[in-house]
Amino acid sequence: MLSYPSRCFWSAEDEDFLALGIRVSKPLVRPVELAGHLAALAAERGIMPVILSGVGFCGLERFGFRVEDVSCAHGHIAEGLEEQVRRFWNIDIVIDSDDLQEFS
Repeated sequence: MLSYPSRCFWSAEDEDFLALGIRVSKPLVRPVELAGHLAALAAERGIMPVILSGVGFCGLERFGFRVEDVSCAHGHIAEGLEEQVRRFWNIDIVIDSDDLQEFS
């Protein structure tokens, strides 16, 4: 039996769409393993991973993930751009890819 995450973390009005932000701030060491972990998360929990790439091409594009390139900005402008993407996708939680790679 699968357990589902608490929906109180997400403010989306559409109950069928949950997005989780994954911040990539440096080149990925093992993109294949991370992609597998994210695909399992998406399939098992019904959550869409949205990648916030601060490095341009991060390697997860080839696996079909939604990758938002926020590498063109720095400092406060980068924070504003990331916030704009978070609002667009209705992302309430962003996890660093380094933290996820420890589990993949």
